[in-house]
Amino acid sequence: MIRADGISVLAGRKRLLDNVDARIEPGRIVALIGPNGAGKSTLISALSGERRPDDGHVMLDGVPMASWPAPALARRRAVLLQSTSLDFAFTVEEVVELGRLPFAGTARQVGDEQAVAAACRLAGVDTFRTRSYQTLSGGEKQRVQFARALAQLGHRDGAGGEAHYLLLDEPTSALDLRHQRSVLDAARALADRGVGVLAALHDLNLAAAYADDAILLNGGRVVASGPADDVMTRELIGACFEVPVEIVIRENGARAILT
Repeated sequence: MIRADGISVLAGRKRLLDNVDARIEPGRIVALIGPNGAGKSTLISALSGERRPDDGHVMLDGVPMASWPAPALARRRAVLLQSTSLDFAFTVEEVVELGRLPFAGTARQVGDEQAVAAACRLAGVDTFRTRSYQTLSGGEKQRVQFARALAQLGHRDGAGGEAHYLLLDEPTSALDLRHQRSVLDAARALADRGVGVLAALHDLNLAAAYADDAILLNGGRVVASGPADDVMTRELIGACFEVPVEIVIRENGARAILT
């Protein structure tokens, strides 16, 4: 489990996060939701170990995140940021292969080729693996970066009894409807195989459709957390986003959030 207890992150005198608790459990998808500026990206950076909180603690399987050597941490969790700049003329396949760098010189390096191929298929980028990354559309680049994160997790999720984690910061922001679903279908498949997934999502209906749990942030504080149906209520969503909200149940039993 990745666990944050009472973490705060400061930027000057401003609190980007204020006494936040959060959990990412193996085998579950957590939707991280909230309005712009709520602190979602900051929380992801803290939970991933990219940023050390000013107060509180972040633990990975009971060990302080700051105590993990960078290569070992990279072999346990992968992160997809909102945007990733790349100035080199790499092919799509070469970008995806970057996800395997943490395994260089380890026994798992022998699985690099299989992991890259599986990641490209799962992310739907295998048909343009030889293209230059710089020639791609924004949505295609986002899918390639998703494939890079999948390759970092590897094709043997849970090998050796270790839990693995995937942290996604707005993974569907540049994608069309079909590819939004395909990315989250892939995340769901990984969770079903024991990977813990955290995804910051602006589309509340996608969050409701895929998440087991949810964290609702506003102003750097947790408004609510727990099972997604308990967090994503008309009252909580409406108050947090300051818009009228209606929740309806479709014929298939799925919840639809209308604003």
